[in-house]
Amino acid sequence: MDLLIIGLDGLSYNMLERFDVDFPYLEQVRAEGVSGDLMSVDTPTTGPAWTSFATGKDPGSHGVHSMKRISSNYEHGPAEVNTTDPAVYDFLDDSLFINLPASDGRVPAGEGTFLQSSLFSTSKAEMVPEPLQELDAYEQYSPIHDPAKKKRPSQYLDHVIEIANSRTEFAYDAFETYNPRVGFCLFSTTDWAGHILAKLSSEEDRAQFYRRLVGEVAAGTERLADLCDNVLLMSDHGFERKRRTVHVADWLRDEGHLVENKRQSTSATDRQRRPRSS
Repeated sequence: MDLLIIGLDGLSYNMLERFDVDFPYLEQVRAEGVSGDLMSVDTPTTGPAWTSFATGKDPGSHGVHSMKRISSNYEHGPAEVNTTDPAVYDFLDDSLFINLPASDGRVPAGEGTFLQSSLFSTSKAEMVPEPLQELDAYEQYSPIHDPAKKKRPSQYLDHVIEIANSRTEFAYDAFETYNPRVGFCLFSTTDWAGHILAKLSSEEDRAQFYRRLVGEVAAGTERLADLCDNVLLMSDHGFERKRRTVHVADWLRDEGHLVENKRQSTSATDRQRRPRSS
């Protein structure tokens, strides 16, 4: 490979420092290579940020503004993928992109270039191009996480570590088999970890959870980096510690701006604005 790009979704130095995480390869890159701060997009979330990475455009241009799509009548669903703007995989021949978010349904124009999508796909077979399904590591590859497992953080931790390790094996097999000019692999589990930390009961539990997960990603990063002399590590956005969570609907109710009425036909709760007194 001429260049290997390893994405570390949602990873930021403040999180590594907060939990005293050991990431030897990252420290080596900072000490012996070139490093700097990269400003994320607005909003600084996975879908918009990696679409900007792929297209070279900001969310106002490529149209992926957030992780959700909300219509004028408040119907919502997953964000729509940009399918019109040329992306990096359309300009590079003989390249391989593994787990690039918000690229579902895209077929690279680059000759001999393969793209494995992520984020909005619903099945492994839908995400992985058919030629890559012939790899030995494909059978054990687990690209999709199960949010239901978040109810038990210890079970969820084992689940996402399995995903991270299977991605390392799949990417390594793919890079060795195809020897691309440019390779890309994204580890999503560092982002998933940031979203679940608030569910853990103590700072010690959070530290153990985060250290173990990032440790597995760090090992996978170093293994893949052995395949190329020119390695770029990058994150799409960071996390920061929040001291307080405000639930707007609860606050409005507590302040007397909302009242609750239960429909007789259903068990759903309607919240209506309380009329103001004149």
